[in-house]
Amino acid sequence: METGESVILRVYNKKGAPLDFVIRQARPDEAPKVIALITLQHGKNYPDHTVYDRDFMRDHIEKDLYRIILAEHADGTAMGVVGFKKENPFPGSLVFSFLVVDPRFRGFGLGKLLLRSLLDFLSGEAYTCVWGYCITIDTLSQASHDELGYRPAGLVPNCYFFDANGKFGAYLDVPLPLKHSLLVMCLPCGKRDAGVLYAPSLYREYITEVYESMQVMYRLREPEIDTPEAGHSLFAADQNEYHHYCELMVQQAGIDFKEILEKTLAQYAGLENQTFNTFISLNDPGACFASRVLEEQGFFFTGLQPLAGQYEYMLFHYSPGLLIPFDTIKVTPAFERRLAYIKNLYYLRNSIYTEGSCGRAH
Repeated sequence: METGESVILRVYNKKGAPLDFVIRQARPDEAPKVIALITLQHGKNYPDHTVYDRDFMRDHIEKDLYRIILAEHADGTAMGVVGFKKENPFPGSLVFSFLVVDPRFRGFGLGKLLLRSLLDFLSGEAYTCVWGYCITIDTLSQASHDELGYRPAGLVPNCYFFDANGKFGAYLDVPLPLKHSLLVMCLPCGKRDAGVLYAPSLYREYITEVYESMQVMYRLREPEIDTPEAGHSLFAADQNEYHHYCELMVQQAGIDFKEILEKTLAQYAGLENQTFNTFISLNDPGACFASRVLEEQGFFFTGLQPLAGQYEYMLFHYSPGLLIPFDTIKVTPAFERRLAYIKNLYYLRNSIYTEGSCGRAH
């Protein structure tokens, strides 16, 4: 479906009231309209601040790096919006970025319709998967993803600071966590073979369950040697200075991996409330070695980022001064087993835990 084309729909709420609207792709000059909807729900607290930059949004919509779909009333009022990023850390995949419905138009199922419309607007385009990070303070977004076939795969803990004065606080009946934690949800598309996975034995049950749930082919293999054959690691660190959050991307773990990791931790770990999430390629024969090095440094396994373009990734988390606020994490039944597995690993590896600490280590 091309930019500007629309689908005319009529839906009803539970009281039988009708609503006529169109779903169409946003134009570059409508960036302010998109920003207004995001601000309506999130204030200025959306973790990715580029969504508030008109020039950035206009440019990315024009270049089709940001695919944004609007639900628009017959009078031209923008009722809801969903955004997907083509430009992301996993080339070949598409990332769900945001979903907003104006409160005046809730109760008509617009959120689900907007998410479902993605498949229509991407008809004929090749992506390995569509994935999204669902916030863990409520289950509305998770439930919508569940219904559309997204599969729970992992947890990305303690990413971005919450604003204590932000609107997210309205969702919670428990103390506000210091940082967001996100669930990885994956919708398989063009990639149906994950290839050879060098999975540590401790996590094989979890890994097997995720790939089986997506009905994707895979082959588990033990590394033939205990140390990696590669001399040099393919390693990238992306530090968010505002949120004191670092993402480490490891496509290949070489014999220098431990040295590079230690230097990275030395550079950032001393910052207040600093956290790390690491993505280790499961397709790399050095994956088991890398996971062992990470565990020695205090990291622990939090699931998968599957079908992520060319590679399959394991997730590992490390937060030197913070605890994961499990008391604020809410999940749908589809994620309960995954979360219980991750939680058990966490408690096994962390002997210090204060109930109700709201994410701060004591």
